[in-house]
Amino acid sequence: VSITPGDKPGITALQYACLNGHVGAARLLLKAKATVDLETGVYPWDFALYLASSMGRLECAQLLLEAKATVDKRDAGGVTSMMIAATRGHAPLVQLLLNAKASTAIRWGCGETVVDDARRKGHAACVALLEPVTPAVRPTAPEAKPHVPSDLGDKLVDAANAGDIARLKLKLKRVLKSKTIDVDYVDAEDYTALQAACV
Repeated sequence: VSITPGDKPGITALQYACLNGHVGAARLLLKAKATVDLETGVYPWDFALYLASSMGRLECAQLLLEAKATVDKRDAGGVTSMMIAATRGHAPLVQLLLNAKASTAIRWGCGETVVDDARRKGHAACVALLEPVTPAVRPTAPEAKPHVPSDLGDKLVDAANAGDIARLKLKLKRVLKSKTIDVDYVDAEDYTALQAACV
């Protein structure tokens, strides 16, 4: 069953029910054998468990897991249901996904773990659940340089974090001419400009 409602092209009835937390509708569609992991290809994040997890729809996510949804399925950007639940602070969903054996080792494109991202965003309840079960794996990226305070470096990272392209270009010109810091400057919170731009 992959009925697409007219007002949301590219989203199946099951996906739409899970996105909006319509538990009864999701249950009925699953009973009618709706495809749990179906991707329509219209959106990069269009599978039901991801949609339920992104919106904190605990009961819908539970139904999907009971129907054998793939717990570590990734969207087109490599994001899993666990990653989206934790980044949005949905602690009950994080617990549900942990119970379903969701991986906590999958990293965001910038190299952050699920727990790193939740911590940075201030989701203490998610951090408390994730920290004890997240493997201590170092990123495959080159080792970060130790933090040596630099006003110019901090301004570079701040501009990247803000997404301020004009300011970033100005700071990059100065950094590239600098003999004391480079483009991979690490700020006091252990972020490079590239990492700050990605998160």
